[in-house]
Amino acid sequence: NGGNPDDHQNELKGNVLAVFHAIANCPTATASEISETVGISKRSVERTIKILKDLGYIVRNGSTYGHWVILK
Repeated sequence: NGGNPDDHQNELKGNVLAVFHAIANCPTATASEISETVGISKRSVERTIKILKDLGYIVRNGSTYGHWVILK
């Protein structure tokens, strides 16, 4: 179990992998910050985060001032 994003390159592709890397590198990042880092819209980041949450890769610990936790 852990936060090594390189372990997931075969499972995650494209923007999903890029967002996962951004979260792994900066767990306190907001959707807006991830959007700037990855180069996609904030709405695309929000959809991608939902995919990662639904697949069990990440959870949010806290709300506005929380952080992301990598589950696998």
